[in-house]
Amino acid sequence: MYLVITHEDKLADVLLRDSRLIAVVDRLGVELGLGEKSVREVCAECKIDVDFFVALLNIVSTERYYPTQPLQALSALQLVAYLRSTHKRYRCVQLGIIQAHIGRLVASGAASKHLQLVEQTFGEMSRELLRYFSDLEEMLFTHVQRLYAYCVLQASGQTPPDEPATPVNFPALQQRYLLVCAKLHDVNNLLVKYLTGAFDRALRNAVIYQISDMKADLHSCLKVQELLLLPAMIQLRSTLTNKKLEEVFRYNSQTIDLVDGKDLSEREREVLRSVAQGLSSNIIAKRLGISVHTVQAHRKNITAKLGVKSVSALTTYAIMHGIITSEN
Repeated sequence: MYLVITHEDKLADVLLRDSRLIAVVDRLGVELGLGEKSVREVCAECKIDVDFFVALLNIVSTERYYPTQPLQALSALQLVAYLRSTHKRYRCVQLGIIQAHIGRLVASGAASKHLQLVEQTFGEMSRELLRYFSDLEEMLFTHVQRLYAYCVLQASGQTPPDEPATPVNFPALQQRYLLVCAKLHDVNNLLVKYLTGAFDRALRNAVIYQISDMKADLHSCLKVQELLLLPAMIQLRSTLTNKKLEEVFRYNSQTIDLVDGKDLSEREREVLRSVAQGLSSNIIAKRLGISVHTVQAHRKNITAKLGVKSVSALTTYAIMHGIITSEN
């Protein structure tokens, strides 16, 4: 049984229970030395939306947490700021630290093709990771910020400019992420399986731990995008007029290759709508009055019919085909 973090928990106790969350609060500009302050009190002092903060902590701390409702519109910008801060830390600090450790590891041993391959593979991963970050920032993050700006203009009675929207290529982003993960796996595979001879064992172990932590952190960021940012985008979308929806969500055949899905049953469309809203199979089962096994069977049928598996791609399909409407 995992503990759900609440508004009234003492933040220091939460961080002591799961040290991975220290990086999360640091990226949000929250200083340690928290004393006995609750999560709510810290958020009030730091001007952070408490619902956003709690959802973020819970998503990072456990695989089994799923938000039950989308966050407020402003939280979409806070999510983008958090993810941009994460990217900046990798660019400016974390990649450099691991690269330096690998360099010292290589220098600690005799000339070894496996050590050199570790250094080469990590370099390839770093370049791919930076390209992945750039694509996220240029496509997804810019899209969210533009969407929020349109909502603000419309709320103030102004007419948003009719500028073309850049499509968000979710499948391409997913492929970049998977390539980064494969390279990280390759590095640790080399270190654990094939590295022998004379070298600094402590340095090797440190690199293994750092790579594992990095992979887990990137996975947490992906979960934040799928379970918080995409539903927040949908929430923003629901506030726009139909005319502006067509402008902001202009997708073409190059963006995502999906069949039209006309053969989805009504129940499958209900399940897809719930999946796109970030709900777990357990919650979907309770909402629709069916068993978890039946929900999983419907999800399997949906992915087979549409040819996609990830939550982000399913959400994109739901947006494109009006399965998620302004009333959802």
